[in-house]
Amino acid sequence: MGGGARAARRGHDRRADHALPGGGRVAGPPAGDPARGGGGGVRDRGGGAGRAAGADLVRPARVARRGRAAPAGGRRRAPAAGAGGGAHGGAAGRPGAAAGLGGSGRVEVGAHPRAPRVPGGRLPRRADGGGRVITALGVAELKLLLRNRTAASLAVLMPLLMGVYVAVVQGPPDDGWSVVIALQVVFTLGFGVYVTSTTALTARRQDLYLKRLRTGAASDAVVLTGILLPVVLLAVVQTVLLVGVSLVAGAPLPARPELLVLAVVGGAAVTCAAGVCTSGLTGTAELAQITTAPFFLALLVGVLPALGEDADSRFMLLPGGGLGVLVRSAWDGATGQVGLAVLSVAAWTVAGVVLATRVFRWDPRG
Repeated sequence: MGGGARAARRGHDRRADHALPGGGRVAGPPAGDPARGGGGGVRDRGGGAGRAAGADLVRPARVARRGRAAPAGGRRRAPAAGAGGGAHGGAAGRPGAAAGLGGSGRVEVGAHPRAPRVPGGRLPRRADGGGRVITALGVAELKLLLRNRTAASLAVLMPLLMGVYVAVVQGPPDDGWSVVIALQVVFTLGFGVYVTSTTALTARRQDLYLKRLRTGAASDAVVLTGILLPVVLLAVVQTVLLVGVSLVAGAPLPARPELLVLAVVGGAAVTCAAGVCTSGLTGTAELAQITTAPFFLALLVGVLPALGEDADSRFMLLPGGGLGVLVRSAWDGATGQVGLAVLSVAAWTVAGVVLATRVFRWDPRG
């Protein structure tokens, strides 16, 4: 009778002194768990009825300091932030248990790291234009060009040899030095820009180099500009050298040098657009020597008739007609056909760009 009264009093004290549901007891494992005994409750380690009443008052507080109780499946859930039971053993509740300073070292099962946030909450934009990207691509393309002996000889040696030959060996014809300068410009733009750009773009496409560049951060215009930039710069340097050779050989200074600059810049635009367009029709780099022949001949045939004083305007329908008129006007100062020449160069540039957007390919041809 006395033992029953003491048990009832002890149960009453536990229910009254504990704020946790169930009198402070922690949810145990399911029935039959060998780790906890077969009874489904918490095993009595202190001898049953002989245990002191204050033992149950201490145990829930110790459990609360460790964090939440483990669920029935045996996996411990990660405590909420600020609850005092994080991965470091509750650094917010214990001043000495900061990150890496005496924490419990437990790794919570099932806790996944949060993905890093993008500053501003937005993804980085696609780099559509940048001088650094164009410069890097240009330097890489120049190295690839100089490593290939065939491409290097076609882009560097051939224009220089042909230009020196017509200036020094053959000499100026009866029409004057404008014919020599015009041929030098055509050879430089034809071999150095048109044929070289067609061969380079075809080879890079077949090697999947263009496709890899396109999947990066650079836009299509930046990729093409970076590849075409070295050949254009080489052509400009060669034109300056060849004009200097002609001046040393006896050619007079141009009366309107701005027209010569316009001829070189416009011719570079025409040949670049034609090179991009022709590369889309060329299967391999070896076939570029054949596919570039028609436009190169049209460029050469259009220049020669346009160098006369009474040049027929119909020759400006060819890609080289406008270039020939601009070079001739740069030396003799005539301005009668300059407008038609500029219109011809601009029309061929636009036509090349439009055709290039339709026939150019980024993927290898089968």
